[in-house]
Amino acid sequence: MTSTTHNPTNSISEDRIKRLLLHHIENEKQVWLITAAILAGLTIIISLFGMILFRINLPELAESGLTNNFRPDWTTGYLLIGVIFTSRLFRHLHRPETAWQPLMLPASTLEKWLAAWLISVPVYTIGFVVLSFVVSLVLSGLSGLITGTLLPVGIYLSSGFWLTFAVYVFGASIYLWGGIRFKSLQFLKTTVWLAGIYFALFLLSLLGAYLLFTFGNDQLPDVLVLSRRISEFFVSRGIEDSIRIVQRAATLLLLFISAPILWRSYVQLAKKEVV
Repeated sequence: MTSTTHNPTNSISEDRIKRLLLHHIENEKQVWLITAAILAGLTIIISLFGMILFRINLPELAESGLTNNFRPDWTTGYLLIGVIFTSRLFRHLHRPETAWQPLMLPASTLEKWLAAWLISVPVYTIGFVVLSFVVSLVLSGLSGLITGTLLPVGIYLSSGFWLTFAVYVFGASIYLWGGIRFKSLQFLKTTVWLAGIYFALFLLSLLGAYLLFTFGNDQLPDVLVLSRRISEFFVSRGIEDSIRIVQRAATLLLLFISAPILWRSYVQLAKKEVV
């Protein structure tokens, strides 16, 4: 005989969500602090080493502003650390000794799912940006002391921030679903699914480009002709404008695709909470 949790599955309380967020933070606090310390420490040490060598070997270049090359790029770290963390959020569901714990939490399924998404996307992103900004302040000060040139202060993510964020939202959606769906090796199994999805999107993109640039033509062009037409299209609109258009389109597409995946992860969580 089956029964659901005593809490309604679609109710929302800000107080309960806050408690769930604090619960996640408390459970992952040690992992977060260690990861942040390692990432910040390695970045500062490597950059400091480079600054010292730069100053010793090429002091005249240190005065020309070329120390800007010491700015790291944390984009890969932001994406990878985030999805690994996200895949861990519901690991207790798959362990016999801890599977009962989520059923005992005084919160609805929707609140548990929403709290997990909030901690894995906005809270994680804000924390990562703050850490990046603090490290950039430290490196700027060190650069000023060692090379005489201050590094620009900012965040260590790629220039297309919103596209990077959309890529992460999409990835986190997949790994949140995988963390709930798979009983073991959640990260590895979800990665295989993600690779398949990206391959399917790649094929769809090729098909879309093929149809776009061959519409109305009696004779379909080969791959080389198609590539040339795509290049001519980008050049005619201006490379920078074309790149911005593609980035915006990709951002909207990834956010749009993320919605049904997030819904599926919620449905999967609701099924897991039936005992």
